[in-house]
Amino acid sequence: MESAKNKRQCKIKIMTHKISTYKTKSVSPFRGLGLFILFLSVSALSIHANTVSAYFDNIRQTGRADFNAGMQIVRGHSTPELLNVLNEFYSDTLVVVRRQAYFLTYRKALEEQENTHLQALVVRLAQGLNDSDGALRGTIIRNLQGFPLSAFNEESKRLIATGINNPHSPHYDELVLLAGFVGVGVNDLLRLSMNMDLPVRTRWNISLALARLGNEDVLETVVERIRRAPVNSGMVLNLLPDLIYTRQKPALDYAVELLFIDEKLCRTANPDLSASILCAYPIIQLIAPVIVGFPIAVDPVIGLETDDYEALLQTVRRWFEENIDFEIRTDTF
Repeated sequence: MESAKNKRQCKIKIMTHKISTYKTKSVSPFRGLGLFILFLSVSALSIHANTVSAYFDNIRQTGRADFNAGMQIVRGHSTPELLNVLNEFYSDTLVVVRRQAYFLTYRKALEEQENTHLQALVVRLAQGLNDSDGALRGTIIRNLQGFPLSAFNEESKRLIATGINNPHSPHYDELVLLAGFVGVGVNDLLRLSMNMDLPVRTRWNISLALARLGNEDVLETVVERIRRAPVNSGMVLNLLPDLIYTRQKPALDYAVELLFIDEKLCRTANPDLSASILCAYPIIQLIAPVIVGFPIAVDPVIGLETDDYEALLQTVRRWFEENIDFEIRTDTF
């Protein structure tokens, strides 16, 4: 009996020891929480990937993109995440898929506030300049023209420069102007400017890019050619924007000079009216965005908003008389 009692006590001690051991080796609740959070993160990434795949699968099937679904993808991913999930679609065999991948990238870039991330998005867009589809290439070039100069790093500039030596590629003229804006390709452009086999308009755009890049001889030629054109609506709408693109003082000085012509040589933009107007009014709308401290606000969509055009014109003229050495914005296309 005594022996049996001792055995029972011994068994109880052993079980107590085991329970005590389990308590000492119990897993920290924080470790469990960490594993749970990791699981949720992996699950979220999987859901994101599935959402993006479903979005592009729908495009393949219908040929159309759901704008709202696309914007949810843009706003549901950080820039690094978005570039990662879109990576496979930039090289898809279907143009409509590639176009949408670049569109989402562009939309993300429009909303990105952190410049390093913005530059990464611009690099990805610039890689699309080699796309085989000419229309997509043109869209990307025009999109890139809308970003500030600070959005372009050395890699995106290099990608833009590589296209300069292919003058027969789609939308080449627009690419040349983009190169002039970001400041690349001056030597190649100089060489191409002497190629008489290129179309007249292409050689003109090369000259504009060289003027933007600071070539004084080319700038002088550009300004003189435009000076010889008669001042009218066609000149203001078609040639003056070229002059303003150069962002050079002699070019802008001529635009300012035209503000002081009192003869009504231009047509109103209203097709229902046949009256002539001073060319100064459309010129003000063209030069306002590129002059630092311009004295009046000009709505980029509506244009001039005033009940007294004459007073507005006198304000602008007086400002230029008092600010001969006005500063020109060069950080935009």
